[in-house]
Amino acid sequence: MADKTKNLDQYWKEFTAFLKKRDTKNYPEFFFHYCRYIPNREMFDKYVRNARYLFELAKRPIAGTKILDVGCGFGIDSLIFAACGAEAVYGMDVNPDWIETIHKYMKELKWDLPIHTKVGDASVLDYEDDSFDVVLSVEAISHYHDPNAFLKEAYRVLRKGGSLVVSDGNNGANPTVRKKTYAIWDRFENGPTAESFHGHQIKKSYVDMRKEIIHRKFSDLPENEVVDLARNTFGMGDKEIESVVEKYVKEGTKPNSPFTPGVPAFNPEKNDYIEQLFDPRELAQRMDALGFDARPYAHFGGAGQHGLIGTANAVLRTFSAVTVLAAPTFKVVAVKK
Repeated sequence: MADKTKNLDQYWKEFTAFLKKRDTKNYPEFFFHYCRYIPNREMFDKYVRNARYLFELAKRPIAGTKILDVGCGFGIDSLIFAACGAEAVYGMDVNPDWIETIHKYMKELKWDLPIHTKVGDASVLDYEDDSFDVVLSVEAISHYHDPNAFLKEAYRVLRKGGSLVVSDGNNGANPTVRKKTYAIWDRFENGPTAESFHGHQIKKSYVDMRKEIIHRKFSDLPENEVVDLARNTFGMGDKEIESVVEKYVKEGTKPNSPFTPGVPAFNPEKNDYIEQLFDPRELAQRMDALGFDARPYAHFGGAGQHGLIGTANAVLRTFSAVTVLAAPTFKVVAVKK
């Protein structure tokens, strides 16, 4: 249970003091980059408003709710939900280092919060049927290897009347967002590297990653063949690359999967997409087909239903079928019937 003597402000102060130590010997450098805005109180309050806004859209309280946070990252949202009175928050992420980091800082800070995190794949939710009030995917579904499998699993683990809330910035219905994302896919796949490209750091192209995977397993292959194979294994993870190259070595059957503009770039080492695009209207239809009652919402920034931006979002959501074409981000709320 959460420490009833503490409020969210006290958790923020403790976490801020911990982050400012910047203990890169025991924690990954990226963790501090990921959490770089937390010590800024104004930015942290925005995180909190965004978290609460998801529940406002779903017409549910955070307090007393059992939550599954899929793709929880370093657990910032999970922390906010738990500190705001959630009955329990179960967080899962495919990245073992991120989950280990959550365990470490929770232990170091001696927080007694109802947060339970583990490594897991969004396409196979390792939880019992009908066990959650709310399933969340916050800036995560665009990275899932199999989004359809996730939607089916979310339906299974939700209780009747429970809500699936998807919030994402990759609105494929918006032409401007689509154009920018295509450029990101191209750059991640083909390079060159960049310290910042549309907000992304690119340390190594995916085609170069595939070359390294092939070199490690098939060191006797000539360089020109490795280059050709790397170029024709676009969209494959490390295990699949090894399998098709082994077939090539044994049978001479060359893979034929070249980079195609407009197709999401796939990280062959992490086995996930840098990001995918979703038309929220089509995503809601997929949810409906599974037995949800889903509603897509255009979102134009800001958090919460109060203030000028909140009022503007409320008005614009009324015409989501049209405004979704201009919105940079979207949210979908789906209730299990």
